[in-house]
Amino acid sequence: MRWRTRFTATIVVAALAVGLSACAPDDTDRLVPGSAITVALDAPVTSLNPAVLGQDGAANTALAALTTSGFWRRDAAGERVPQDRFGSIRVQSRDPLTVIYTVNDGVRWSDGARVDAADLLLTWAAGTTHRTGGKPDADGLPETRWNTGAGPDRGLDLVAETPEIGDDGRSITLVYTSPAADWESAFDAPPVAAHRVAMLGHPDDDLDTPAAKAALIAAVQDDDLDWLAPVSRAYREDFALGAVGANNAVTNGAYLIDAVSADGTRVDLRANPDGIGGPSPRVERVTVQAIPNAAERLAAVSRGDVDIAAAPATSESVAFAGQAAGAAVALGTGFDHLDLQTAGGGVFDPATYGGDEERARTVRTAFLATVPRAALLAALATPFVPDAEVRRSAVRPPDPVGDPHPLPTPEASAPAPETPPSPETSPAPDDAPDIDRARDLLAEADVPNPTVRLLFPANDSRRAAAFGLLAASAAEAGITLVDASRADWASRLSTPGEYDAALFAWDADPSAPVALAAGYATAGAANVSGWSDDTVDDLIAQLGAETDADARDPILDALDEQIAAQAWSLPLVPVPIVTVWSDAVTSVRPAAAANGVLTGFADWVPASAETRSE
Repeated sequence: MRWRTRFTATIVVAALAVGLSACAPDDTDRLVPGSAITVALDAPVTSLNPAVLGQDGAANTALAALTTSGFWRRDAAGERVPQDRFGSIRVQSRDPLTVIYTVNDGVRWSDGARVDAADLLLTWAAGTTHRTGGKPDADGLPETRWNTGAGPDRGLDLVAETPEIGDDGRSITLVYTSPAADWESAFDAPPVAAHRVAMLGHPDDDLDTPAAKAALIAAVQDDDLDWLAPVSRAYREDFALGAVGANNAVTNGAYLIDAVSADGTRVDLRANPDGIGGPSPRVERVTVQAIPNAAERLAAVSRGDVDIAAAPATSESVAFAGQAAGAAVALGTGFDHLDLQTAGGGVFDPATYGGDEERARTVRTAFLATVPRAALLAALATPFVPDAEVRRSAVRPPDPVGDPHPLPTPEASAPAPETPPSPETSPAPDDAPDIDRARDLLAEADVPNPTVRLLFPANDSRRAAAFGLLAASAAEAGITLVDASRADWASRLSTPGEYDAALFAWDADPSAPVALAAGYATAGAANVSGWSDDTVDDLIAQLGAETDADARDPILDALDEQIAAQAWSLPLVPVPIVTVWSDAVTSVRPAAAANGVLTGFADWVPASAETRSE
């Protein structure tokens, strides 16, 4: 599951005035009337605005792939694909970096309003600190705030001047004050309509669509924080599930929202009959159903209750996958990792040792020295994808999803017995636990028998198996690992006092080398562990300003070295994903993550009566 991270892309600007070509299918009318499928996700939908922190969970982001359009989309393999049916991106200058975004004429929201510069200007206002401020509210926070994770001197915040509107109100021009490695994915059309946000923020003004757009544009251009304050509140709050109504369930993607259940576990969609800014779907109706348990999610496909689902590979999930009409397993774009909590008064917090930073780091280093990465790989990855390797970097993006592997046999997918490795198969030094070093470090810190509370998703057999391996290895060094798993683990990540270490997966964007690193910045939106280091912050700033891919490599290497030296975090193993489908659909691609199945909607082909199995 992705946690509070803005993933960004870094593609070098090779020439001036570059137009992006699309990979969308040529045919625009290929809908199969009467076709319908059900797709399972691992969590309920909670918001229609995944641009807001806390509402950007994987299920919300997955739904947005079907209901919103933009200049880019992420496909089933995890790669970013430009969408020239939506609009064009033109690099006017590289010094200063000047980019013109233009929405095609005819792209409309589901209420008939056109998608235009008002929507693009909303993206800029919400994605920067330049339209945040005003008097404090009851919580002591600025009344005008958007909660998108924007921070000074990075991403869209480098566009300091209000973007200029052009092309009959369909384009805006962004001028960056300094080089920005992540410029290509720093900006896209918003998931919510600007005119609806304005109407929700000012319900007593009786604004129609043109007036709402004009008022929003004027307020952003004039830096009118008083007028923008209720608009920003509507942006933050009125698209959460409990507030969704006719005025805010307005979309512009391949599918329209017919209904959302009260608890978000079911969303009914139908194909958008109007012009859309992305691939044309073949399936007329799609039902999105939340089934949190991974094995049950795949079993639902074999029972015929669900047509497409994906889950991390385990011996149980692979067994259920083998009962479906079709299945594939591949390494996803996510990887498991350990994050150590350096705040909250726990065993890794310097405050526990009177502010002694070095003593706390020594204890952290000792714990990480006990991690059996080779054993984790053998138990969690190679039984399903034999060529999987230990994850080495905390900051480099993974490869896109490659060719699928055949489903392993039940015997092959069972965890290997614990046997001493032979010299030929011995793990690399960094992959085997170093118990003697861990004991020495704990003695040096005078913390001989620490207790570590490990937070991870409850009722997750894969993470439970990992906990068992971690606990057994840590115990050899005198460290007691406590099961702190919770069903609401994601919301607890920002509560430092409740855990000492967290085990979960980042779902990384293969085309975004800056964003993973940005999670380690002192002010990073994803930094919930209290990490702070001037050297790391400086390296991340260098990385964000470096537009040459080759020149970024030594910076990424230096970041990995510094993060390892601080003993903050340890990457573990990639997450193999099993994707299964029923005989009601074909051309399903292996998903990049459990909820990544929805991003592959353009490939789905509903099966005819002749092609379905009996």
